[in-house]
Amino acid sequence: MYSVLLEVGDKANNTKYSRRTLPFDNESNVTMTANPITVEGAVGTANSIWIDNLDKQVVINWQGVFENKNHNKFNLLNTVATFKPQTIMHFRHKNVSSVLDDHEGKRTLKKIANKNGITKVQITHNLKGHGGLRPWTNVAGFLDEKATLNISRLDGETIQISVKAFDVMGNSATQSIFMNIDSTLPDVEEPKLDPNVKNGTFPFSSGVRFLTYDGQSGISMFKWKIKTNESEEIFHEGQSQGNRTEGTPSKHEGDCSPGGGCFYYLHQFAINNCWLMVPKDKLETQVIDIHIDVFNLAMLNATVRLQINHLPSFDGIEEYYGPMDLVVSGKTSSSANFQWHQGPSCYDRTDILLMYNVSGQSRTMHVHKDSEYYTLGNLDPETTYTAQFVVEYGDEKSDPVKITFTTGEYEGLSAGVIAAITIVMLILVGLLIAGIVLWRTGKLNRYKESIYGQIQRRITSRRRSNTYNNSREVNKQRDERGQERKSFANLAYSDVGDEDVYMYGQMVFNENQSWEVHHAEVSLVEKMISGRFADVFKASQNCKRNNRKIVVAKVLKESHTEIDELVMNAKINFFATKVGSHSNVIQFVGAILDNKPLGPFMLLELCETGVMRTWLQNHRTNVTDSVVDTLYRMTFDIAKGMDFLASKQV
Repeated sequence: MYSVLLEVGDKANNTKYSRRTLPFDNESNVTMTANPITVEGAVGTANSIWIDNLDKQVVINWQGVFENKNHNKFNLLNTVATFKPQTIMHFRHKNVSSVLDDHEGKRTLKKIANKNGITKVQITHNLKGHGGLRPWTNVAGFLDEKATLNISRLDGETIQISVKAFDVMGNSATQSIFMNIDSTLPDVEEPKLDPNVKNGTFPFSSGVRFLTYDGQSGISMFKWKIKTNESEEIFHEGQSQGNRTEGTPSKHEGDCSPGGGCFYYLHQFAINNCWLMVPKDKLETQVIDIHIDVFNLAMLNATVRLQINHLPSFDGIEEYYGPMDLVVSGKTSSSANFQWHQGPSCYDRTDILLMYNVSGQSRTMHVHKDSEYYTLGNLDPETTYTAQFVVEYGDEKSDPVKITFTTGEYEGLSAGVIAAITIVMLILVGLLIAGIVLWRTGKLNRYKESIYGQIQRRITSRRRSNTYNNSREVNKQRDERGQERKSFANLAYSDVGDEDVYMYGQMVFNENQSWEVHHAEVSLVEKMISGRFADVFKASQNCKRNNRKIVVAKVLKESHTEIDELVMNAKINFFATKVGSHSNVIQFVGAILDNKPLGPFMLLELCETGVMRTWLQNHRTNVTDSVVDTLYRMTFDIAKGMDFLASKQV
């Protein structure tokens, strides 16, 4: 913005000053933002919208669509301040009086009315495909960024509405929108039901199909809901898009509208028969309604209804399936492993019963309702059994699923092995008797002094090292002063100290240990993760009063070696005898030692909220006060757990 001063003086040195202002801009222009032009009450996308009436006034909005960034940012159209004269020796110099200031032309001292640097807006409209645009008309209230138009129109027509915005320099930009008209409802024929569709979307599936058409716009979507005909309770509901096609369908398959595109007549959706469940005493008499609302592109809708009777005729209703694909996956002389898949059902499973006979007596085992594994033990060798699995669904039960199997041969000691053990025992007894005789006669003491020194020299002290050395040598490093120092390491993550594995792994399990769990009390539910030598399962443990709790079972892999079994025994003994119980340390629940097919495996506490690493990664980019507080508490809890382990010398 420039100010030009005109100085006029006479020979008597009388002076007057006049000012004129002028803007200079040879770079900026009117630009458009990402905001679209809209029509009040219309629906659809930004470039193609729909209205559902023929007589209402059309209100056009262009809120924030146009701007001149420079004029708006630098306030070039605001009121011009009065000229500030200079004062020299108490005299006002270059003073511009109000009369001689700029009050003429386009850019005066007054503010130029504008919205985001836009000083004028024009608008026009025209029927698409019928010649050019009508003459532009100025919008009187353009500062509101909206205009009201009276546009005559008919169904199926498309009207182009254009808005042009100007800045003070005369630069302009234009944006248009196409408004489609459809005030009619879509046509929908009576829907048809396809019950019990094989290989459908759901295990128990049916289908609903209907024909619909809208010649003015097309089918935008349809919504459906399943309810009884005597209440407003909705069993299930959903929606789908119109059956649009990019090509041109035949006249028997579909049609195309002037502004909406091409659509097939046939529309359909799948329903789950389980959504039709009602109380058992109403199955024969209850009537189910399926309401279907079909919308065209102007979002006008037509409604049709389909009634369903005789609900027991639908697959899944009053059907209770037992385990599927039941097999014996492994067996020994005293146990058998079963695997199966859960059968589909509309009802919630509550329990799985395993029934079999032992010595003429019937026995029943309770298996977790979601389990697909089970090991049955305490069986007789070389005996044929018939096991029956029954799934309970509340008060209802499935038909028994039977499987027959024969346990393996007796795995006891052979006669030769028993004879060898007997001979060794006799030799040991003989040596013991000889030792007692030497001690009683005093002959043992005369050798004591002669061998004591040798024994003393041969005794070595084995102790665990927590330092890395070339296999056993201490790894020495230099500190800042050049002196040697030992490098310590965490043996939990190294092979140093493997003697502990053998020490704990070769410990003998005592009978009736408090932490031992019978294999019949545990059923494996689902595999969570697989490790180096073991698989980790979510498992169900039968507790007191026939209650069950979810734990973690660490089970050896099928291809495990003797070393793997040694490591598992070491882990069990280590947790049972060394670690102890603390609220901030994973709890050792117990171990199963009597499952020969799977080998020994341990039960641990299930961390229901998941892995800490996953939680940290999920909150890495959103660190709030609550997250920081949680991190402090987690850190403190970890410190307490580590302190406890340190006190146990772990």
